[in-house]
Amino acid sequence: MAPILSSSSHEPAGEQNVSVEIPDAYAEGAFEGPEKLLELWFLPNAAATQCVLDGAFAQHGLRAVRREVWDAMLDVVRCKVLNMIQSEYVDAYLLSESSMFVYPHKLILKTCGTTTLLKALPAVLRIAARIGLDKVWRVFYSRKTFMFPERQEYPHSGWDCEARYLDDLFIDGSAYLVGKISADHWYLYLTAPRDNCLREPIRLDDGQAVEGDILSMADCPFTDIAALNRADPFHAASSDDGFTLPPTPTSEEGVEPATLLLQPEEDQTVEILMTGLDVEHARRFYYRPGEKEGSEGGKRVDAETGLDKLDPNAQMDSYLFVPCGYSMNSLRGANYSTIHVTPEPGYSYASFETNVPLAGGSKAVTELVRQVVDIFRPSKFSVTVFKSDSPKDAGADADHQPMPSSNAYQVGQLADWRRSNCIRYEFEGYHLNFYFFERWS
Repeated sequence: MAPILSSSSHEPAGEQNVSVEIPDAYAEGAFEGPEKLLELWFLPNAAATQCVLDGAFAQHGLRAVRREVWDAMLDVVRCKVLNMIQSEYVDAYLLSESSMFVYPHKLILKTCGTTTLLKALPAVLRIAARIGLDKVWRVFYSRKTFMFPERQEYPHSGWDCEARYLDDLFIDGSAYLVGKISADHWYLYLTAPRDNCLREPIRLDDGQAVEGDILSMADCPFTDIAALNRADPFHAASSDDGFTLPPTPTSEEGVEPATLLLQPEEDQTVEILMTGLDVEHARRFYYRPGEKEGSEGGKRVDAETGLDKLDPNAQMDSYLFVPCGYSMNSLRGANYSTIHVTPEPGYSYASFETNVPLAGGSKAVTELVRQVVDIFRPSKFSVTVFKSDSPKDAGADADHQPMPSSNAYQVGQLADWRRSNCIRYEFEGYHLNFYFFERWS
């Protein structure tokens, strides 16, 4: 069966509803579970701010941005921070509509419902420029088919609209539709790696004000003074600030600037998007009388479902909503996992995403998928494995397909589901494997 894969055409202009059957009792309040996922990689810059906040972990780059500024940015998206955990390498924000992960030079934002994620891009770009990260190295944006596309607001009213919105900001972008157009499919937009894929330089004086300063100035000894003194809607500094910042130290002074590898040797992301959850399995994600909303209920769900066993060495932050619904972030070093569940019958949905390295290749990926889908027992699900080229692939002949890294992370057959779609694609620096499974009838 030949897969459908279209590039750069921004088609279809509209978006099809893929026959989601909603009971009348739920139709009006049906929730859009499928998320929009944005990942921005900024070019490391020696002038980027380095800070230590609250004496916790060494923080610099985007991790030095104050919470109030992220809150203001998320107001544009229409979601709120519920909780935050951190490791030495990354901050994980649990949101009212999914998650955000902040690395020094990388931001991952995932939001569900009718959130307007892409509208936050101008604010995110200004925040980054404000601390010296004014060049974007790479952009990734993806999502599955919406259940209720007619409820989405601009610029999410259709894939064509989203792709054009991104093209207005970035150069060398390509838009793809992966999968059967008449069934569940997956959309991807990405830019080619380059020193700066921004179409225009970031302006810090466009008049869109956000209250609050970006940095905890008292705790930040090393800052790009030129950038700090520019007019900036995110910096409400007055003439009475009362502090003087020293110049950014150089390597000759014995302090190296903040750095982060643009592309780790083994950068991979596995995402599992599930619909039609088994009713009995979905009941575990409902609030129960007597338990507390939030972390307490989340811990009950973790233990009862076995989600706490997927990565037992990770730091978990889970949340149970009232009357139902569940979200979880977990961190292990520089790696994260995140799960979000909408359990209501008729439009149930669950997602799992992780960038934790899987040393066992295809066998490990297949086992991970099996463990996740056994918890939810969906009627349908897709799997995307997005993996960077390994160093040994760098000299491979592009005419010889598939490359080793693509083959090494295949998802094998699963006992209770039929694999109806398998698509492999090569991008500059990355491989994508896409799979679609349906439960045997």
